[in-house]
Amino acid sequence: MQGGADKSNGDLRSYITGADSNALQALGDAGGIITLRTRTAFQISLHGTRHRLAARIDIGDNGPGVPAQLQDTLFYPMVSGREGGTGLGLSIARNLIDWNSAIPLIFRQ
Repeated sequence: MQGGADKSNGDLRSYITGADSNALQALGDAGGIITLRTRTAFQISLHGTRHRLAARIDIGDNGPGVPAQLQDTLFYPMVSGREGGTGLGLSIARNLIDWNSAIPLIFRQ
């Protein structure tokens, strides 16, 4: 397996835990549903390298969504939509993804 697979086990867990934690915080006291969906992706390019087979992991929730003014900068360090937020969680998650040759995407519905 390519893309740092030897080190990615812990990194992948850290990313998923961080993203789930972020979704949980965004839902707040009202609660909601966090969905983790996995599937196989075929014939995709990641950072300029073609892969016959890859894992795709989608994490979503039914919360209020990302505010329009944060959508382009959400993964930047020191950017937070939460009062008292450090703006580091998603930035760190993005670095874990990049180090493991994956691509984070935000789908807006």
